[in-house]
Amino acid sequence: MKKLLLLLVAMATFNANAAIISVTTDKAVYNVGDTVTATVSISDLFNANSEQTLFSAYTTMFTFDAAILELMTGSTMSLSPYGPDLALSPFPAEPFFTPTESGSSVGVMSSSINFIEASQLGRNTIGLFTVNFIANAIGDSVLTMGVSTISAPSDPFSPPTIVPTQNASFSVAQVPAPSTGLLAALALAGLALSRRRANA
Repeated sequence: MKKLLLLLVAMATFNANAAIISVTTDKAVYNVGDTVTATVSISDLFNANSEQTLFSAYTTMFTFDAAILELMTGSTMSLSPYGPDLALSPFPAEPFFTPTESGSSVGVMSSSINFIEASQLGRNTIGLFTVNFIANAIGDSVLTMGVSTISAPSDPFSPPTIVPTQNASFSVAQVPAPSTGLLAALALAGLALSRRRANA
C-alpha cells in the first residue's frame, strides 16, 4: 500500500509540471528556394516549486502545408546530448521519423526513447530534433503541432502524459528582384566606364 501511495505521489508530481513541446523555425520570413529549419523542443521543465519534469521518451506530431513546403528526406537530426548511437542501450536516441500524408497537409510524426535522466538535470529546455524543408511557393504557413506526449523515467511503460504544444508561423516571399532604379544606375555606370576607356 505504501509503495502504491508513493507511486501515485510521483505520478502526480510528474503530471503537475507545465512542460510544453513546441516547434520553431530559424526565421520568420523566407524566400522561395530557402531552406526552412524547424526545431522541436520541450521547455518549461521546472514548475513553480522548482521541481523538474524528467522524461525517458517522447512522441510528437506536426503538420505542414505541402503546397508551400517540401520535406527534405533524411534531414532529421536528433538533439539528444548522446547523439544517434548510444552504446548504453539497445534503443537509439535518433527520432523514429515517419511522414504521413493527408491531402495538401503532410504530417511529421517523431518519437524517441533513451533520453537519459542525467542529461536533463538542471535544464529547463531540451531540444528534441530538427528537420529541414525547402520553401517552394509563396504564402503564409504554420507548422501545427498535434498531440505530443512524454513518459516518466520512473515507469517508461506507464501511459504517457499528454503535453501542451505550441505552433510556429512564418511566411514565404518571392525572391526579391533587383529594383528598376538599381538596374538603371548600373547601366549608367557601365556607360560611363566604357566612355572613359574609349577616351583613354
